[in-house]
Amino acid sequence: VAEMMLKLVAFGLIIGNTDPDPPYLRDPWHVIDGVIVTVSVLSIALASSNLSFLKVLRAFRAARPLRVISKNVGLRMVVITLMQSVWGIGNVALISFLVFLVFGILGVQLLAGKLYHCTDTLITHREACYGYFLDPDTGVFTQREWSNLHRQNYDNIFSSLLTLFEISTLEMWTTIMYRATDAVSNDEAPRRDHNKFLAMFF
Repeated sequence: VAEMMLKLVAFGLIIGNTDPDPPYLRDPWHVIDGVIVTVSVLSIALASSNLSFLKVLRAFRAARPLRVISKNVGLRMVVITLMQSVWGIGNVALISFLVFLVFGILGVQLLAGKLYHCTDTLITHREACYGYFLDPDTGVFTQREWSNLHRQNYDNIFSSLLTLFEISTLEMWTTIMYRATDAVSNDEAPRRDHNKFLAMFF
């Protein structure tokens, strides 16, 4: 607070000499500093109150490390450089999204509905997947269902994009690839290595 008051006296609030330092509210780093100090003072002064908006004010305390940036020229240059590169990063992100979109649409065309199987592993065709069977794991009679229990699938463009993003992180991507190479058709359960050429998609 004392530092803020001294800067206000030395630099002025809005009107003042801009050389070597501009007025307080004309320097964005001073504005950030002032907002953090003001919010901190308000949250301390109203700490005993049960006002709901105080929770929002307390969240601004997380911005305190920004004061270090305003005092360190090197860090300030890094932040300015990052801000200036936002447009470039946005262009790269857009191109990456378009590439993902192309492969996502291709994944839907190749694999939509082909990773489904019957809950009774002895049934391999959709039309035979009905009635009840004895679940060997639980010992209980369970209704047969034709479903895909895997989160990673290509049934729609959103699931396809999510699956491709997970593959791009290299997190268990081989499991997803092997599962895709087992795909047969929409009405038939996957068979191991039925279509090995689908590995080229990955």
